[in-house]
Amino acid sequence: MAQTEPGVQLLNTDLGEDGAPTNAEVRSKQLRNNFWLMAFTFSINHATVTTPFVFASSVLLEEVGFVGNAILNFGTMLCSLFVAPFVNSTIGSKGSMLVGMVLYAVYVICAAIAAATCGDYDSGKGKCEAATAAQWIFFAGGSV
Repeated sequence: MAQTEPGVQLLNTDLGEDGAPTNAEVRSKQLRNNFWLMAFTFSINHATVTTPFVFASSVLLEEVGFVGNAILNFGTMLCSLFVAPFVNSTIGSKGSMLVGMVLYAVYVICAAIAAATCGDYDSGKGKCEAATAAQWIFFAGGSV
């Protein structure tokens, strides 16, 4: 690696004297692979999290869906402002992203349970006609 000034290093992308890749090339490949892995897992997680929004407005009773989505969005805003900086400084970026993905997975599981506990399902409309206590508990509670 070439030195420009004390403490600043530039990546050398040329092959070493023996023709083997340098440490910079290996590190660059590792970083690129880690980025694609993180992007893929985050995309899958985000896709599964947005699915309950569709179910909330189409399968669940409207009041349950609206309240649950409002709680989720408001809670996300509050956590982004007040909780995330503390968690990120405590356990780091990787750990906080893992905690967020696990909590989103819990939300998806609660939303699936709420969709499965419909009190009176109208097959003609494909919608729940009566909310049960389980829907309120799992969807609104899972949104927190």
